[in-house]
Amino acid sequence: MKDNSNIGISINGVDHSVLCGICQAPVSIVGPSNCGSSTAGCVKCANIADLQEVLAMAIEFTREEEHLRLRQLAQGTGRRRKAMTVDGRTTHDQVFRFIVDLKV
Repeated sequence: MKDNSNIGISINGVDHSVLCGICQAPVSIVGPSNCGSSTAGCVKCANIADLQEVLAMAIEFTREEEHLRLRQLAQGTGRRRKAMTVDGRTTHDQVFRFIVDLKV
């Protein structure tokens, strides 16, 4: 059972927790929850931002992670087929302040 104060996003109907990109702790609302001006983050690391910014960073991480996973899959296929080569990075080239737990 998830703590209702933790922030999460739904991807293809599956809920995933938003985590601190520094310590991987679940992210939650910080302070009073106002309709347009809530802040969220990790109090332990002082990694706090506007809720909309937290969600935007988490979505950006998710998109980047999906691209990397596709490249990793394609590179694995390319290794098995001599005629196919796949270039590109297979790890993140930036640090994300907020990430998403994509484990199913």
